[in-house]
Amino acid sequence: MDSSQVLARDRWVIGVVERTSLIKLVLWTHTLQHDPGRLDLLLPMQVHLVARIRRNEARLSRLKACRADLVRALKTGRPAKEHANALRGDLNQVEGAIGQAQRRLRMWRNFGDAIAHIYQNKYSLKHLCLDAETNHLKPSAGSLSGKTGFANEWALLKQALEHGVPAVLCDLTNVLRFGDLCLLAGQEPFVMECKSSARLNSRGKRQAIQQKKLMDFLANDGAVEYAGMPNVTRRALATQEVTYSAQLDACITAFGTDACAPVSPEPGLTYTLLHADITRHELQALVNEPPLSTLSWLVDGTDEHWCLFYPFLLSLSPANALTFLSGSLLLLVQINLDVLCACFATHGVTAKPLLDGEHALELTRVGKPPSEGIFWLSERLLARIVFEQQSLTWFAAEHARCLTEPFPAPPGGWREAVPPVFIRDKLDRALADDLPPAAVGSSGPEIEQQD
Repeated sequence: MDSSQVLARDRWVIGVVERTSLIKLVLWTHTLQHDPGRLDLLLPMQVHLVARIRRNEARLSRLKACRADLVRALKTGRPAKEHANALRGDLNQVEGAIGQAQRRLRMWRNFGDAIAHIYQNKYSLKHLCLDAETNHLKPSAGSLSGKTGFANEWALLKQALEHGVPAVLCDLTNVLRFGDLCLLAGQEPFVMECKSSARLNSRGKRQAIQQKKLMDFLANDGAVEYAGMPNVTRRALATQEVTYSAQLDACITAFGTDACAPVSPEPGLTYTLLHADITRHELQALVNEPPLSTLSWLVDGTDEHWCLFYPFLLSLSPANALTFLSGSLLLLVQINLDVLCACFATHGVTAKPLLDGEHALELTRVGKPPSEGIFWLSERLLARIVFEQQSLTWFAAEHARCLTEPFPAPPGGWREAVPPVFIRDKLDRALADDLPPAAVGSSGPEIEQQD
């Protein structure tokens, strides 16, 4: 098929049928959130999601086939310069359309994420999209279209619902990247494999090992070793989480009258809503305006990182969730790191920004050297301020406990272990900043890490 025909057919436009499905799903999600006992909604919601996802997978497949044709024409056809430039232009457009199709798939799977978060804790669910060996994001869901074994998954889903057990197909979510079906009735999410054969290939065996490691970790609130780290333990929050979701919801309600007026719910934290068609120059001006110590995040309703966080479908009103989901607006969140570090200081903790791609902050006790206690907070944890509208003041108070209160021991008790290389390197650098070079050894005290 000609690339122009494919692009015309697969442009990013939400049609009447899709918008009707979006409205139904938003309203059903809102109803289910306020009445989790409405299990009768779970099957029709997933029927809609299967239909929408399969339709968009077909769109994505056509676009990828078109991209392959264009690449082949450029590599093997030896077109004239003018024709080659035209082909490259078409290829750029197709690449953009592929990105749009992938964002639309994430859009539909946001509803599956909402189902999971209605019944399960967000801090448990995040582990289901992370590799149990490396703690990196696992690949997103595969294709539903033509999937062998889907009939078995669907039959088990219906069986669970008939027995009063809330459940969701993992492929209908962004967050559930283990197993095929997730049962949501217990203390922790329980994922199941729905294999048509009892025999496992090498990949299936690796998945089974990872899945068991994950289930044991969740059941025991820790492990002797998990995700490449020794002595891993989970600890409940000490205080009620403070967020500004209501303030953001009010901003979206007022959006359009003064679209770029920033709102600051507390010192050091700013939300700015922007039209999706904002120019790069206008955006750069907004980002460059605050102090140099300010971090800026720009997110929309189909951001690929939402899988790690509480869904906005559950924190915004139905109308505003639909607006944000449709992609008509962007959210710019800005955090003043000087203010955040000052919040930690009020709890006797010195916070040093790192932002090295893994960890956001290095915490030590005020007036104490790193050798007497050091803790690193991950960039994922800091991003909860952005995606979940957490308060800076609350964030600092809660996570200062990493140094001021003892951690519960992992199952089997603490054991001596050599931290991974990247942790040892961080520790060496921290000690080198605080001590004379001759006093810095090649190893240090056992450390704790939270992400």
